[in-house]
Amino acid sequence: MALAAGLVLGAVLIANGLGLFRTSAGVVMPGQPSGHVPEGTPITYNSIPPTSGLHYATQVAPWDSYQSRVDDPRVVHNLEHGGIVIAYKGIDETTIQRLEGFLGKGPFAGASFPPSRYGNRVKLVIHPDERLNDGDIVLTAWERMDRLSGLDEARIRNFYVANLDQCCEKVP
Repeated sequence: MALAAGLVLGAVLIANGLGLFRTSAGVVMPGQPSGHVPEGTPITYNSIPPTSGLHYATQVAPWDSYQSRVDDPRVVHNLEHGGIVIAYKGIDETTIQRLEGFLGKGPFAGASFPPSRYGNRVKLVIHPDERLNDGDIVLTAWERMDRLSGLDEARIRNFYVANLDQCCEKVP
């Protein structure tokens, strides 16, 4: 009996470590082999935007908002560090400012998200992605995705809180 209980406990601990008991914020995406590769190495991802896979060994993109798309291998590295990426296409400037408010920036800075437990920063990258459909806002975390057809601040916050620091490298 003790052996069976030990096996069940071991299985639960392994499943929890793999993130199988996470809050169901977003759709679980198929994982890809991961690891660092030299910058410039061609990489194919199984989703747009990507949610896992090989990525450049260079530094992550600084947690911030950008005026143009950040390269996929770089944002995948951010996801590996437990961060969240918000990609968008064809949304108005006020909506972009509301998204930037999650970083504590701009006129909507009061909506700032909680920082990582591994450092005092909001682990969020916000950038446009011309490959999406007009009006799309797509949230990604390691092996998670949520597609929105417009701004839903509560859903974005829920995704962020549920998936923050849930992957691989426990770093700020």
